[in-house]
Amino acid sequence: MKAYLLLDGTLPPIDRIATDRPFYSGKHKKHGMNLQIITHPSGRLL
Repeated sequence: MKAYLLLDGTLPPIDRIATDRPFYSGKHKKHGMNLQIITHPSGRLL
């Protein structure tokens, strides 16, 4: 039996001040939250 899943992630921006370093992404150079979604290949959320 084989199982296939799709994983996608994005960084939605949020309003934060410079002192909130845990929410700062050096890669994107902005504050944001890590959002990851797993779906079935048909598009249904798991």
